[in-house]
Amino acid sequence: MPAAPPFMPAWTDRPQAWLVMAEAPRRDEARNWLSQVLPGWRMRSFASAEAALGRGDENDVALLVTSLSLPNLDGIALARLTSARAGPLPIILMASYDDVAPALRAVRDMTVSAFVALPCTQATLTAAVAEVLEASRRRAHRQRSLRATLDNLHGDTRTRRPNAIPERDT
Repeated sequence: MPAAPPFMPAWTDRPQAWLVMAEAPRRDEARNWLSQVLPGWRMRSFASAEAALGRGDENDVALLVTSLSLPNLDGIALARLTSARAGPLPIILMASYDDVAPALRAVRDMTVSAFVALPCTQATLTAAVAEVLEASRRRAHRQRSLRATLDNLHGDTRTRRPNAIPERDT
């Protein structure tokens, strides 16, 4: 069994991963792989972007793994909608070799975090999951460090009103 990725989001004790793939056999296989790689995570799998978005709990998603080829909305549109609703999150886009160009554009445009060519092995998917979760952990650490630095320089910025004029002692 592959080692678990090193990152569990701090904001939840049981993070949620979404897997969205139209083909049931591939979806079931990928779900089994992800369940092994992400012990303790809640796994949700869907056959379409609409089914995933219809749940209404995008804010709870800590990882999105999606196929590019989906009925109606494709994986790139799903990635954009989920990120717009939930904020930035690690997204792995899976696509066949025929669909490499749009998948790589999505990575370049930072719509998705990583691309995995289908068919893939468990090791390839495990490596992609570890990579995007580690990058997410580093980004969260940098944001916390930056916030702490700003708080030290300017006081606690979370409690100050934006654009507030500081009061002066007279």
